[in-house]
Amino acid sequence: MNVNQTKTTCLILACLTMLLLPFQLQAEGPVVEKPHTFSSGTPARASEVNANFDVAYEKIQKLMDVVCKYHPEEP
Repeated sequence: MNVNQTKTTCLILACLTMLLLPFQLQAEGPVVEKPHTFSSGTPARASEVNANFDVAYEKIQKLMDVVCKYHPEEP
C-alpha cells in the first residue's frame, strides 16, 4: 500500500469515526461544546467563527491521531 492509499484509508476511518462518535458520546462521554452559536440575520465575527473551527480541528486531529496510530503509514 503506498502513502496516498494509506492517507486515504486514515481519512476514511476518521470520517467513519466522526459519523459514529455521536452515538458513543451519547452513551457514555462528554459532549463537545462549540464556543459560539450564531443566529440567522446577525453578523458573525471572524474570531468567533475561527474559534468554532479550532475546536472542530482539534477534535478531528485527535481522532486522526488515534486512527493513524492503529494504521500507520508504511515506510
